[in-house]
Amino acid sequence: MSLPAFNFVAHASDVVCVSIGANLLLPVAPAIMSRFFSGIEVDPDKIIANNFSEELRSYIKDDDIRRIGKRAVAIKRRQEKGENSPGLFWRVLDVVFALVGVFLLWSGWVDCPAVAKWSPLLFLPVLIAAGWPFLCYICAIVRLKGCIKYAAFRAWFGKLCDKSNVADNNTEIADFVARAKQSIAAKKNCNGRKPSAS
Repeated sequence: MSLPAFNFVAHASDVVCVSIGANLLLPVAPAIMSRFFSGIEVDPDKIIANNFSEELRSYIKDDDIRRIGKRAVAIKRRQEKGENSPGLFWRVLDVVFALVGVFLLWSGWVDCPAVAKWSPLLFLPVLIAAGWPFLCYICAIVRLKGCIKYAAFRAWFGKLCDKSNVADNNTEIADFVARAKQSIAAKKNCNGRKPSAS
């Protein structure tokens, strides 16, 4: 069974109707995205408490904390200006594109194959004004989580190396103590001998 052939013209009127709805909903998109992303934790105390055990906290490197802070601050700034994005230009443009879609339906031009094949362009304001910030948010989250996981791994590795060094040091110390005791015992034996008569 073969798939049906693509026909970008047959359902152009449906595509235009969807684009009109999407363009008219664009002003609501920032509020939706803001609510969705407001749950991302950017507070430094909570990030450390939620992602690092007490044992690992002393092993976190300053460079890793700086990387995490850079990502967290970027997300915080996006959260703060989320309600105002997209700006007035995009909000006006999406209304214009919605009106163009209404005109195409009303005039019947959408039934013309030459016009119908270009109808997906009516989605441009939505894709650029809402899609691009959403993609930036997703990338910011992935980068923040990646930095946290990387810092946790480095802290765990540092702790492991520290324990290994302590174990090595304990072995060396025990060896030193054993040799020192032998030396002390040998000196006691020498001191315990009676001095030879001159």
